[in-house]
Amino acid sequence: MKEKPDIVLVGIAFAFGAVVPAGSLYTVTVIPLPEPGAGIFSIGYPLAWFALIALGPLVLGGWLGLPTDALLGGGILGTITGFWAFAIRFEWSMVLIVIAPIAVLAITIGAWIAYELNRQRGVVEEPSYGTWRYVFIALTAPVIAIPILLIA
Repeated sequence: MKEKPDIVLVGIAFAFGAVVPAGSLYTVTVIPLPEPGAGIFSIGYPLAWFALIALGPLVLGGWLGLPTDALLGGGILGTITGFWAFAIRFEWSMVLIVIAPIAVLAITIGAWIAYELNRQRGVVEEPSYGTWRYVFIALTAPVIAIPILLIA
């Protein structure tokens, strides 16, 4: 069986990152809500949006077997590009600064879960302490720490 080139693997993750985070956010914002008090910022919509984005790398990493570097590199670059394109097209103002890091966090968490599952199944062969775990922590820590520091 012929292995796919790295550019194809990164391209798949890039396409997911460019379309799903910003596209699903746009879709949720244009759907008419059933009752006036249930706005987009209620707790259910952001959690469902976050879960949808985190599920993507999990499926791409587990089912399609995309490596962790393709998931993170293509997914994060695609997310930034997708939000940039949607910001230009639909004139979103603060989306890149506020929402895009949350989408990057969701992609990182989904890739982390896929990595751990693949490591348990023996697909990823690294020492038990894992070198990718440092990358995951380095990507998640600022996204979590900055809002906490701003609130404090």
